[in-house]
Amino acid sequence: MLNVGVNQTLAVYNDVFRRVHQEGEARETLKAAMREVLSLSQKEGTGLTEQDFRDYLQIIDELNPDGMPSMRQDRLANRLTEVDFFAGTVIQKAAKYGLPVPINCRLYHEIKSFEAQY
Repeated sequence: MLNVGVNQTLAVYNDVFRRVHQEGEARETLKAAMREVLSLSQKEGTGLTEQDFRDYLQIIDELNPDGMPSMRQDRLANRLTEVDFFAGTVIQKAAKYGLPVPINCRLYHEIKSFEAQY
C-alpha cells in the first residue's frame, strides 16, 4: 500500500517527498491510490486496515523531505519502473472483483507514457 501510493505518485509528479508532505493534489493522489489498495485488500482478505493506512502516512511524513523513492530515481535515470508490479497488480486483481481503481489506472498510464519516451 505504501509503495503503490508514494512511489507512483512521486514518479508522476516528478518530485521529492516534500511534495506529499504538504496538502495538495499530489498528497491526495497518494492517499487515493493507497485507499484503492485498502479496498482491494478487504476483497482479497489480506488484512490491511484503516490503522495501516494511517501508519503508512505517518511513515511517509517522516521521510527526508528532500529524498525520493526508487520510481522517481528510475524516471530521472530513464529506467523502466516497477509500475507493472504496483499499479499493474492492483488493476489486475481489482478487475476480478469489478472494483474500480481509477487512480491506479491513471498512474499506470502516466508512468507508461513517460517510460515510452525513453
